[in-house]
Amino acid sequence: MKEALEPIQDLRSYFEEHGLFERAALERHCGEKLVRVQFSERAPRLGILHYKDEAIYGRKWNPFALSARGLIIDTEAREFLAIPFFKFFNLGETSAPKLEEGLGFTVTEKLDGSMGIAYFDAADGSFRVSTKGSMDSEHAAWATERFPESLKERDLIATHTLMFEIVAKRFQIVVDYEGKGYGEGLYLIGIRENATQRLFTAEEVVLFAERHRLRTFKTFDLRTLDEVLKTVEAMPYSEEGFVLRLHGENERMVKVKSPEYLRVHRFISNLDEKHLLEILVAGEEGNVLDNLGAVPEEYRVLVTETFGKFEEEAAAMLVEIDAAFAAAPKGDRRAFAAFALA
Repeated sequence: MKEALEPIQDLRSYFEEHGLFERAALERHCGEKLVRVQFSERAPRLGILHYKDEAIYGRKWNPFALSARGLIIDTEAREFLAIPFFKFFNLGETSAPKLEEGLGFTVTEKLDGSMGIAYFDAADGSFRVSTKGSMDSEHAAWATERFPESLKERDLIATHTLMFEIVAKRFQIVVDYEGKGYGEGLYLIGIRENATQRLFTAEEVVLFAERHRLRTFKTFDLRTLDEVLKTVEAMPYSEEGFVLRLHGENERMVKVKSPEYLRVHRFISNLDEKHLLEILVAGEEGNVLDNLGAVPEEYRVLVTETFGKFEEEAAAMLVEIDAAFAAAPKGDRRAFAAFALA
């Protein structure tokens, strides 16, 4: 049996062995290992590493790619500023850990937002939050502005990686947290001690959140996989699902997502205006409208309003075209062409 791939357990040794604090070597290594490295516009010495889509869809995982899920390094200081969660998988995926009989786990809420990664930049003494793909994104700037004052302790953030879920109406994916009574802001979802790479347990995260007056995930008293699966099957689309945090194993987690959430997520992934316009141009809007009864009302309204807006714009353009054609000179091709190009 093929041995399961694991993330790198000693990133410091790995980076030093391969010379990866040197920018050229890092870029070359990332290219070979299906990892994208992006250097900060604000501070080009800082790089963030994240696995490429090719690793996901081609299932071409390797230990380095598994370890690169928002890893932040300072190439000048030769330090890791943040070591967030490594890649973890959905229940049933080939790379997901097997839930062996007797192996306990803690069930925590899976929040439907963007992951925020806190780090301390010693060069300017700033506390910042990155997303796992960019240190300079709109999400990162929004989260940095809201970084809790209670956490602005250099000794804490410089030695630990605090991970958050960024919850805000403007960044809503599927779940309307405002409608569920959740406040906007940062929800603590994980902590890692950088030097040892030890990930805090769910219980330790909750205690830390209470001590620092932070929001965090809910936990659920579900003891068996059967209980988990029955609960998640009954969830509405407004609940993404669970994260199972396995006991006795550092960095062993499994996602279990709600089928209703996945169905709605797949649908709204195609709701951008460009895609809807392509559907309208192809005359396939009827297929979409016929299936709207299966999705939540707010998304039905979005689709119908977007189609309506395009149809109104098309009708207005036809009126303008007809008016222009009526005003164009007739009977002389050259004069007509000159009028059209004017």
